[in-house]
Amino acid sequence: MKTVTARASFELSCPQDQLELTVLSTEGARKLANQIGVTGCGQKVVYVYFSSTDTWTPDSAITPAMTQREEAYKEQKARQDQAAEEERRFEEQQSYQRGVSQ
Repeated sequence: MKTVTARASFELSCPQDQLELTVLSTEGARKLANQIGVTGCGQKVVYVYFSSTDTWTPDSAITPAMTQREEAYKEQKARQDQAAEEERRFEEQQSYQRGVSQ
């Protein structure tokens, strides 16, 4: 993990103490990590381990990572959009039923 942390710190231009590592995949009887996601300084990247060369290599492009606040906003917005759509459908149904009964 030290190798991944050092490499990610350099590639993300982010201090090591601000990185969060998540094991995404393991292999073998000892369940050794072979894919690690790294998030830090508003960015994220996935590293994969190649045992033949004993190296960790980026397996994805460095992309923006959402903060917890951004994630919460996105979820809240999705719920609001869904509620608005349900209300629109209800109003549409009510309008249709009023038209049919007249």
